Amino acid sequence: MNIKKYFRVILPAGVLLIAAVAWAQNPQILLSPGPGPSTASFASINKVFTGDWQQYGQLFTTWQGGLFNRIFLLVLTIVPTVFLLHYIIIGAKSFSHAGAPVKFFGILTRLLHWLAALSFSLLAITGLMVVFGKFLGGGALIMSGRSVHLIAAIIFCLSAAGLFLIW
Repeated sequence: MNIKKYFRVILPAGVLLIAAVAWAQNPQILLSPGPGPSTASFASINKVFTGDWQQYGQLFTTWQGGLFNRIFLLVLTIVPTVFLLHYIIIGAKSFSHAGAPVKFFGILTRLLHWLAALSFSLLAITGLMVVFGKFLGGGALIMSGRSVHLIAAIIFCLSAAGLFLIW
């Protein structure tokens, strides 16, 4: 029997088993990040990772308000311009599609690549929404974009790690 078939069954079963054991011991463990409100749990976790970064808050805000916007604007104009120049100078490439298609990568690799590509696209779009939020009117659109950005970041990290391990 192929080990990939076992892996496709054992990994999800293992995750469900661990979740079932955690749920059986304490049902609230999967519903709440801690005994207090979720904002307090987030603040305590954030403190571990950031330490004393608050001293750089004003500097970051200043840079984000001026320098970062200019850099993003340059990137948004220069990269498509370089792509267009490349297309104009070198032209489009064409390949023969004759013959039977050959699937070089397996289904897991293709799935991970699609997840990475889609989540990266969402990261780019929602990241620009957050950076230029005041020009887009702010409000619920930008807050929703921020939430999508965080979820897409997690998906991208997991799929990129999977692709790295496969590589």
